[in-house]
Amino acid sequence: MDDLRNIKTGVTKSLDLPCLIIDKSGRIIALNAEVKKIITSAAPQLNFFDLFDEQNLLTLQRIFIDTRKYEIAVKDVIAFKSGSELKNYEITFSPLKSENNIYFIVCFSTTSELKSEGETKKFIIATNEIEKLTGDKRLLSVINKIKLTYPFTFIEKAKLQKDINELDDFFWIKDPAGKFILVNDFYSKTLGFTSAQLEGKNEQDYLPKYLVSLYKTINQYIIDSSNSVVIDSNSSPITPDLKKGIQIIQFPICDLDNKTVAIIGFSQDIEKTEPLETTPVESKNIFKTLPIPILFVDHELKISSYSNELLKLLLIPERNDILKSELSRYFEKGFIRKIDEYLQDHSLKENLDFTYTFEEKGNLIVEVNV
Repeated sequence: MDDLRNIKTGVTKSLDLPCLIIDKSGRIIALNAEVKKIITSAAPQLNFFDLFDEQNLLTLQRIFIDTRKYEIAVKDVIAFKSGSELKNYEITFSPLKSENNIYFIVCFSTTSELKSEGETKKFIIATNEIEKLTGDKRLLSVINKIKLTYPFTFIEKAKLQKDINELDDFFWIKDPAGKFILVNDFYSKTLGFTSAQLEGKNEQDYLPKYLVSLYKTINQYIIDSSNSVVIDSNSSPITPDLKKGIQIIQFPICDLDNKTVAIIGFSQDIEKTEPLETTPVESKNIFKTLPIPILFVDHELKISSYSNELLKLLLIPERNDILKSELSRYFEKGFIRKIDEYLQDHSLKENLDFTYTFEEKGNLIVEVNV
């Protein structure tokens, strides 16, 4: 229980935001002083959901169900009285894995906005967000055509196939299950197929096995949040040979109920994004928020990406940026040797699964999948 004890200590002493930890039944495990300022009746052992009225309870239970089901961070906005004042709060539920159990950290932040009710939407693409991510006019034109014609007729699909074949980068559309709807020639030829051969096939069939679970999580995140995701080339081998210096961008097409009906993906040279002045968007740091302990290393055994869950597992403070650090700085020699041997043996195509005990971290036992 040492890792949970450290998490509880961090919540009660370190976090500036009002935060608390609950178990899967909603029972409060720990809370910090900031929570008591807005929910005076909150206390350990009480049920978190008993502290709210019926209207807010429905919203909170819905997002709690989502975060339990998909093990991802989920947020929404509710309004309740803090003292004598009615305030709007954005509440975020995030999963925390501890030994063989799972807990949830609930954080509150004030906001001036409330989610609008009953808003009607057509099939939409967040083109205003995409324009922040790419300056390619041909690509934006194709995306706009998709926005106007989805779902496609046979003729519209043929026209779009011609348009995407003229793009200089990878481009594809897939359904929420991951099956390709359209793939351009540049991408399909890299995989050794024609575009027609890939239609209806699942992208997971062309991913390294060790990334299938990760990409399922990313796809589910896009579906649930309707957000765009940007992944850098170091952690996105969408082709058999890792292509350096590219980004993979994926974003949803949503229906009238804001439900994701398809996902558009494309690649672009990282250099193309440099002249764009944009507000920060979720980039390669998407891995930081994934609800699983995950680590990417390059062939020099330097850390190229990681999740916050990994830091929690290894009891490393989240304020520590371990990017580009030598693996030996945080991991024991025996662990590094196993990883290095696997990376150096190019004949190995299957996953490497093993159990490792970190003696320097209090005999922490970890199941590892490479």
